[in-house]
Amino acid sequence: VGHITEAWYPKFLAYQESAREIAKEFGAILIPYQKIFDNAQKNAPGAYWAADGVHPTLAGAQMMASAWMDCLK
Repeated sequence: VGHITEAWYPKFLAYQESAREIAKEFGAILIPYQKIFDNAQKNAPGAYWAADGVHPTLAGAQMMASAWMDCLK
């Protein structure tokens, strides 16, 4: 969506891997937001969830909050 290009993906993937490693090292919960947003695009276009492809809209933020709350159950 929007401003994201293929050039961004190597860094994104590296950041995601670092986050997984840190979560594992410290026993923290890791919420797979990328997968959640990818799956959400089956229900609405990406711009509905993150207009610029990075920053969540109100709907995207609600989806993130719901995922976070699900982890606390």
